[in-house]
Amino acid sequence: MGTIKKKSNLKLRDIMDLIDPYEMLKRLKKAKREAKTMLHKEVEKFDFEAINRDNLLHGKDSYGGNMPPYSVLFNDGRRLYRDYKLSANPKNRGFWDLKHWWNKEYDGLFYGSIKSFVRGSRLEFVSNYNPTVMNRIYKIKPKEQILGITDEQYRKALKEIAERNFEKLKASINV
Repeated sequence: MGTIKKKSNLKLRDIMDLIDPYEMLKRLKKAKREAKTMLHKEVEKFDFEAINRDNLLHGKDSYGGNMPPYSVLFNDGRRLYRDYKLSANPKNRGFWDLKHWWNKEYDGLFYGSIKSFVRGSRLEFVSNYNPTVMNRIYKIKPKEQILGITDEQYRKALKEIAERNFEKLKASINV
């Protein structure tokens, strides 16, 4: 016994009337241009700085490795500096979080100075916060390892941006 083939009522001419190939190609080219522009704008608006700040709060550098540990030798007369920093931010696990406390007040200036921008297909981070304390820190851990996010975090953010804008992209094709 053979298989039964179902005949379609649609003919090639009917399909061509539904979607003109030249029109479809034109729409796809337009959608590609619009998608590139739209996604670039969305990437520029994305808060990559928040990911960098979160990494630092957890004592992580821009490669996903640990920042240097807080010294267990230095104390302020009452307790070890490491313990003081852990009590102020338990997320740091004893590694540098670069939250600067002056006279028991968190200034937030370093975290607030972190900026990101897109240059071509690269994401770059900068900070204009540069007191004497940071110069000593940069000798131990270079600025490039402090400012930034991991490649995995960048890919995840790009995927999130694309997913959020999928419907807009689909609408621009207008199929």
